[in-house]
Amino acid sequence: MIVHIISSLKVGGTEMMLKKLVLARREVDLKDIVICLGSEGTIGRQLECNGVQVYYLEIKSTCCFFKGIKKLYRLLKIYKPKVVQTWLYHSDFIGGIIAKITGAKVVWNIRQTRFTSYQSFPTIVIMRICTLLSYFLPDVIVCAANASKVSHLKYGYSRKKIIVIPNGFESAKTLAYADINILRHKFSVNENEVIVGTVGRFHPDKDYLTFIKACKIVSLEFPFVKFMMVGRNLDQNNPILLDWIKSFHLEKRFILVGESNEVNSFLSIFDVFCLSSISEGFPNVVGEAMLKGIACVVTNSGDSALIVGNTGCVAKISDPDSLASSIIKLLSLSIEERGGLGEAAKQRVKQNFMLENSVAKYSELYFNLSKS
Repeated sequence: MIVHIISSLKVGGTEMMLKKLVLARREVDLKDIVICLGSEGTIGRQLECNGVQVYYLEIKSTCCFFKGIKKLYRLLKIYKPKVVQTWLYHSDFIGGIIAKITGAKVVWNIRQTRFTSYQSFPTIVIMRICTLLSYFLPDVIVCAANASKVSHLKYGYSRKKIIVIPNGFESAKTLAYADINILRHKFSVNENEVIVGTVGRFHPDKDYLTFIKACKIVSLEFPFVKFMMVGRNLDQNNPILLDWIKSFHLEKRFILVGESNEVNSFLSIFDVFCLSSISEGFPNVVGEAMLKGIACVVTNSGDSALIVGNTGCVAKISDPDSLASSIIKLLSLSIEERGGLGEAAKQRVKQNFMLENSVAKYSELYFNLSKS
């Protein structure tokens, strides 16, 4: 039994990977515990529905902080895990210290590749503190991407402790042709229209303004394209996003879905997937789109280009012209040619990045640490 400590259990790439790992281990009767520093979230509820024990520390203020720390210490003393896995900087810092005090082996998990001007100051401070702590607090530091390892070695993290375990992807059922048509019809997408879609939360690192600028360029060349955005705060209640779209007169071209538990269904109706991020680790959604047989356009952020390989297009970061050119390249292909790229993408993920490989590596790491 491993105890996982994470900052949030809202929908996000890190949270999704945690869920996949814990549920995959549960299938072979390894029942891990999850402790969240924050409040209840969608991923937490999904874990609980699958029988996973989840605790929330509700750390929202200085007053709550000490109460939460006390609860965390008490939980670790009750369960007495030999290994504690922490996810993201705040959990690495807080969870790592408390886990070490209770005598557990500590595994940090790093998802970030590089820090941008949008990063919160407290997070940067915590990361810098973790740089110093990396030499004696964690037993192993797991990076989700090669790019994350390189950047954190430059920041000063302990070279001896860092390893890379990429995210793993799992095949999901593709919608039947009839269901695809129903979903397209629901969002008023005609038979002759194609969908360029993106999935993620509304965050500066995702650089959706560049995506929208690129969409404007694409729309001038392809009048039959619609752009779909799926993810937290990618909806009609986001005034910033709406202003961006309206400023380029693209209101009739954009479909804003918002947060959804049916991401796989939406991926099934995309003709091209686009990732416009300025900072990534090892993005889950790219692999998930590729497993759907979708040709992808990604920016050269994190390990995005590594995942796609030669099955899609890689654009420059924060460059609308480069992003638009890549999208146009894929849209200019025939349906058969684009389908061929999508099939190559699917096979690339199946051969290199499947979930069972990641789960096996994590489980082997936990086993070795628990025996040492």
